[in-house]
Amino acid sequence: MSCRDLSAPGQEPIPVQSFLYCVRQKTAPSCVVPKTVLIADDSASVRLSVRLLLQGRHRELLVREAFDGMDAVEKAKKSKPDLILLDLNMPRLNGAEAATVLKNDLPETPVILFTYTDLRLDSLCSAIGVDFISKVDGIPKLLERVDALLPPTVPNEGQTLW
Repeated sequence: MSCRDLSAPGQEPIPVQSFLYCVRQKTAPSCVVPKTVLIADDSASVRLSVRLLLQGRHRELLVREAFDGMDAVEKAKKSKPDLILLDLNMPRLNGAEAATVLKNDLPETPVILFTYTDLRLDSLCSAIGVDFISKVDGIPKLLERVDALLPPTVPNEGQTLW
């Protein structure tokens, strides 16, 4: 949906934040509405590292953070991100429990359990309907999966609102 469609009859309007983003960027009728990723990890340094890597790869990406599973569920329900990354071992609600709630409430939103573990989580992830990437496998595998789920989009160049 483009900025021009903000108040188009019969269509759901884009959020004001997205419209303002389009205006601020002075982009054309095919404004790129930024994708949103929610990163849930109890380690602030992991959240920051993943945020910087993702935003370095996807300039237009908005990244939100949650410090545990309960915080992730609350923030995801409010912000409806395009992708959710969950650590498995978090306080209050672990990643598998949070993923179960999130897949029930936001079934179309992809969820990736991104965690350190030696356990085989294939059957658990399959039952919940989420992807699993081990932190041991590293960032390249995570970036490859994010690229597949959120392919970069390029607006029409040369067109501006002014």
